[in-house]
Amino acid sequence: MLMRMTSDDPKYIASHLNIFFTQDGEGYVRSGGTDNQDIEMMDWIQAAAKNIRAELCSEDDEGLCDELYDNLQYGVECSEGVIAYLYLAVLQAIEMRGRLKDIEDILGDVYDLDRLRELVQADREGRCVVLPCKLHDKVFFIENGC
Repeated sequence: MLMRMTSDDPKYIASHLNIFFTQDGEGYVRSGGTDNQDIEMMDWIQAAAKNIRAELCSEDDEGLCDELYDNLQYGVECSEGVIAYLYLAVLQAIEMRGRLKDIEDILGDVYDLDRLRELVQADREGRCVVLPCKLHDKVFFIENGC
C-alpha cells in the first residue's frame, strides 16, 4: 500500500515533494521567499540568479523564459547555464507533481499499485466490467438461460 505523496499543506511530512507547485495557474516555490513566504517561481529564479551573479536581462516572464532556454547552451560552464537548468528542473518538478496530484486525487490517500496494475491489465484484455452495484450488494444472475 502506498500513501499519498502530494499535499497543499506546507506542514505535510513529505513536504520535500511539494516544494514546487501551482496555484491559480502559476508556478510557486513553497517557503522560498522573504520570511519563508511562498514565492512565484519566476521571482524565485530571478532571486537565485542574482545570488550567484548570473546575468538575466529580461524583465517580463515571457522574455525570461526565452532567455533561460537560450542560456541552456552554456551548460554548467557559467552561472547563466546553471540557472537555466535549475529553471527546467523546477518546471519538471511542477509538472510531475501536478500529474501525480491529479492521479492521487482519483485514487485517494492510500492505494495499492499492484492491484491497480492488475485492474488496468484486466481492462486492456477486456476482462473488466463495471457493474451498477456496490461492494456487498446482492447480485442475481441467470445461468444457462434459467
